[in-house]
Amino acid sequence: MIRIWPQFLRDEGKGVTMIMVPLFPAIGFVNKYGRRKHIVDTARDYNGHGTHTLSTAGGNFVPGATVFGMYNGTARGGAPKARVLYKVCWPACQDADILKAFDHAIDDGVDIISISMSGVKSNYYDSAIAIGAFAAVKHGITVIGAGGNDGPTPGTIENTAPWIITVGASTIDRDITADVHLQNGVRLKGKSLWKGVSDGRMYPLVRGEDARTHSGSPVNASSCEPGSLDPNKVKGKILVCLDGSVSPMLKGRQLLELVLLE
Repeated sequence: MIRIWPQFLRDEGKGVTMIMVPLFPAIGFVNKYGRRKHIVDTARDYNGHGTHTLSTAGGNFVPGATVFGMYNGTARGGAPKARVLYKVCWPACQDADILKAFDHAIDDGVDIISISMSGVKSNYYDSAIAIGAFAAVKHGITVIGAGGNDGPTPGTIENTAPWIITVGASTIDRDITADVHLQNGVRLKGKSLWKGVSDGRMYPLVRGEDARTHSGSPVNASSCEPGSLDPNKVKGKILVCLDGSVSPMLKGRQLLELVLLE
């Protein structure tokens, strides 16, 4: 018996059309170490990867979807209303769990298996994904595998077995622009998900090194590292940060905490 939490159950009797490995819900395989405790002892997503890949491949229709109020439209995955059943990865992906999921999908008679995971194996006979996919293809099931997150150097594509349809990321021909207009008439073209301010005012620029704390390092402040900036020196200004070694996400968190604009 498969238990599905009520808030996710909306069965219209369409049957099994697609299986995502290793997403959720509703069956989890943990054969190597047996039953586990805490967040891994569940078919629910706990780090966001399953939700992300699920929505891309099998997300249902969502009308009125926007990105911070921009590009209003209907969002959907590649195969809306597909059935998603198996989670096989926990803190790690064990071969026994992967193969068990393939066996279960074959027994359930699925049409497509989409695999949003990969592993570096030099030989197909050492790869649980390649072995499981081969068995699925023999049963008439189409297997699609992610090409991985590495590259663009040669030899970095994964899930390359000839019986797997290997899929890579792409992009679109649209940009969300965020230009900066300087008082001297210069316009700096950029891209961002932030719509900017609409009050028509001009805000002063300040470099990171000029907004450092009393004891802060100019080098750290120039790249806006956490803890390097004085909130009083950046409030109400546009802060200019160099690339540096700090990830854009950490910089964004730092700037939100500083409250840049009044």
